[in-house]
Amino acid sequence: FRADVDEPMLRLLRALDGTSTAREAVLASLGEEALPRAAELLRAAINAADRGRDDRMRFKSWAHLISVSEAAGEAMVPEAAAAFARIGPDSDLEVHWLTAQATLLGNLGKPREAANKFLEVVALREQIEGAASPNIAGALLSAGAVLLNTDLDQAIALARRAVAVTERAYG
Repeated sequence: FRADVDEPMLRLLRALDGTSTAREAVLASLGEEALPRAAELLRAAINAADRGRDDRMRFKSWAHLISVSEAAGEAMVPEAAAAFARIGPDSDLEVHWLTAQATLLGNLGKPREAANKFLEVVALREQIEGAASPNIAGALLSAGAVLLNTDLDQAIALARRAVAVTERAYG
């Protein structure tokens, strides 16, 4: 770590640190009282998707519910996994599923495992869209944010890579 070179990346990661997960984003924008309501609405979406036989919406709702539910999300993984398996191969939904798993791991205080899942998102997006895709930047930043307090050098390296990808894509 070199303060003169790495300080901008560190500021970027610290800015993300409080909202690096869906749960934290809800907390930051709406407050603690919004989480039960968000979970209630997502359960209603799952029920509606079941009634309408919309497997994609059912899976996405389960994935979001896992993301905002913290420790309780772990018990929901089998339902979400079954919903995902029922759909069959779909790379976009696989990205969604990996992101939900990464978010859950971050919520459970498992930063290394969460970062590895976010890096799986990066690898899958690179495979689908190419290494220069700007869509990998978010997963790189999320991986860096969850590592901020455990592996500062890796967190900064991931943030640098995200910035480089974004600059190449958008100038």
